[in-house]
Amino acid sequence: MLIVLLIGLAHFRAYSYLAPFFKNIAGFDGTTISSLMLLYGIAGVFGNAFAGYSGNLNVRYTLAFVGFCFAVVFFGFPIFAVHELGAVILTALWGFAFGAFPTSANIWMFVHAPNAVEKGMPLFVGMFQVMIAVGSLLGGYVVDHFNENILIYGVISFVALALISIFTLAKGLNNPKVTCEN
Repeated sequence: MLIVLLIGLAHFRAYSYLAPFFKNIAGFDGTTISSLMLLYGIAGVFGNAFAGYSGNLNVRYTLAFVGFCFAVVFFGFPIFAVHELGAVILTALWGFAFGAFPTSANIWMFVHAPNAVEKGMPLFVGMFQVMIAVGSLLGGYVVDHFNENILIYGVISFVALALISIFTLAKGLNNPKVTCEN
């Protein structure tokens, strides 16, 4: 849960200010921003499909890959997303990562708590609501007192903690081996 919370807070803290970043920092017009947001959504569909497939193979590595994608995006955004090509590539990667994130988190819950799915789903949904609210609140505070670049760089710490947790606290939490018996 900690891993999902950290990645979710990082995403929602930064995502709420994606369009202002494009407008205020990159200086893009409304048409370009709309096109980038459409690309984000399309890439999210592919991320969702990817996570559905790879999460069934190894959910821990899938979640680690999602965290790594977020780290690349958050590290590169202030540097490369101020140019249209960089914005296209990083926005697509961000959309892909976020499309894969909820699916990976769901599979993680189903794999590691198969007998408590009915109890876990309301907690999972509630946790997502908290991540949206708290992430946006923290993001707003940073944007109001600093700027969008500081916000984007600040979320890297959340992703780094999540990645460290995946490879330390969650070590050994892999998908159970499934065997076919006749």
